[in-house]
Amino acid sequence: MPVRMGVKPKSAGAIPMSVGVSYQRLFDENRYEVQERKQIKVEPEATYLVEDVFLIHSDGRLIAHHSRKFREEIDEDIFSGMLTVVQDFVKDSFRARTKTGMKRLDFGDSKILIERSPHTFLAAVVVGQEPKLLPLYMLQVLKEVEDRYGNVLEKWTGLVH
Repeated sequence: MPVRMGVKPKSAGAIPMSVGVSYQRLFDENRYEVQERKQIKVEPEATYLVEDVFLIHSDGRLIAHHSRKFREEIDEDIFSGMLTVVQDFVKDSFRARTKTGMKRLDFGDSKILIERSPHTFLAAVVVGQEPKLLPLYMLQVLKEVEDRYGNVLEKWTGLVH
């Protein structure tokens, strides 16, 4: 059974952490224990959180969405379609000025970073000061998606399976 824990350290740096788990397997009267001690690295407060990541087909259909927390108020399909429409508008309006298209949207403390591949684009909703290497990580993910699913995405009908 997966268990998630939250830790709220008071300062940045390496923090020692001990985790002990005890459990009893089904149909077994024995008790089992596992203990592990690790150090976790705590980043300074002026860092970032990736709140949501959307993998969207170039035609605007949502392929996948991963979020740090459950949100009822967001309609993933409408969000992915809106991002596609906004990007197309910007590309059409400023065609003479750039060939790369829109790379980011800022709103309050949040940003949407966007990277493209031939068949998809990846949109990451980031809170805080995003690292300069995040777009490179996003491009690496897109390369892996294209390498693995490029032929399928070329003629994709919208079925996620």
